[in-house]
Amino acid sequence: MARTVTARSLIVGTMRLLGVTAQGEEPSSAEMLEAFDRLNEMVDSWATQRLTMQVVSRSQYDLVAGQATYTIGPTGTVPTPDWIGARPESVDLVTLLLSYATPETELPLGALTEMAYQAIQQKTLENSQPTAVYYEATMPSGTFSFWPVPNTAINPVIVYAPQALAQFAALTTSYVMAPGYVTALRYNLAKMLAPEYGKALTAEIAMGASDALGDIKRLNVPMMDLGFDPGLLPHTGRYGYNINTDQ
Repeated sequence: MARTVTARSLIVGTMRLLGVTAQGEEPSSAEMLEAFDRLNEMVDSWATQRLTMQVVSRSQYDLVAGQATYTIGPTGTVPTPDWIGARPESVDLVTLLLSYATPETELPLGALTEMAYQAIQQKTLENSQPTAVYYEATMPSGTFSFWPVPNTAINPVIVYAPQALAQFAALTTSYVMAPGYVTALRYNLAKMLAPEYGKALTAEIAMGASDALGDIKRLNVPMMDLGFDPGLLPHTGRYGYNINTDQ
């Protein structure tokens, strides 16, 4: 069941778990602010772990005729990005939306590696529809580069990207957390704060932090299509597999 939590309630619970404060006591203002920074530091580190991300966002962005490269980042990022949205650490899929088709059709674009994009000799080659995209997790905004360069703006693109847990904006801002996240945050924050307060990391806290983080990672393992190595298939004739004979 989802739970509503604030950074303040997480920190208060963590301090009691560590034995820094007793039941009914609260951390000082200085301790609260320091723990708040550590909490966001930990959430920031979780953004590098794919299995801490519960949601894959689907976002639509417009292309500009003759423009190959687009930056993406949140409002307030300097310089202002071409696309306003969360900067993804990685991208699962980018598709070209044929909005003029009936019904609308999404065409998956090939994902270029750094070496594959470098190997393209004519990066300014234009076409009505790009067929591939290269994503760089640059800072402060991510960068998408399309090839061939679209020479029309009629087709937008759809970006499917894992959505990291948002950092806490303020101590008293309320957030709705998916099952397991509150416990994982509290126990792992306790593990992070223990050395700073001279507290021995107990086996209970260490195990609780590991188990809680493992629980949400198991929940977030993405479902994948079953694949089969084509090298194991015969090159000619019809083929199949019989589950009864294992042939």
